[in-house]
Amino acid sequence: MNSLHTLRDKVAVVTGAGRGIGASLSAEFARWGADVAVNDLNAQGAAETARLVSEQGRKSFVNTGDVSDRAQARDFVASVTKALGRVDILVNNAGITRDALLHKMTEAQWDDVIRVNLKGPFN
Repeated sequence: MNSLHTLRDKVAVVTGAGRGIGASLSAEFARWGADVAVNDLNAQGAAETARLVSEQGRKSFVNTGDVSDRAQARDFVASVTKALGRVDILVNNAGITRDALLHKMTEAQWDDVIRVNLKGPFN
């Protein structure tokens, strides 16, 4: 791609955007011209990512809702649509790991991983 503005005026939603891959993608989308809705349970991380988006001259929207909760996910989408007009790009990046061998993992740890990594994108 020759132009850094190929995503100009698109709206990207990135879950798990408070650090790592999600933060990097959010900043890159902004660099390419997109406005970005940043979602992360970590409010400080989400705010920092939103700052990176704003530094590129793009609009940002911060949400700290839990995407694994159906009602919060719906509220997030409704809020993004109201604030930024629409959703053109979705990156379901939110995910967790509970480092343990399967036979040492508790049922609660397993449920957390399934809830965030599978139900979150479903929502």
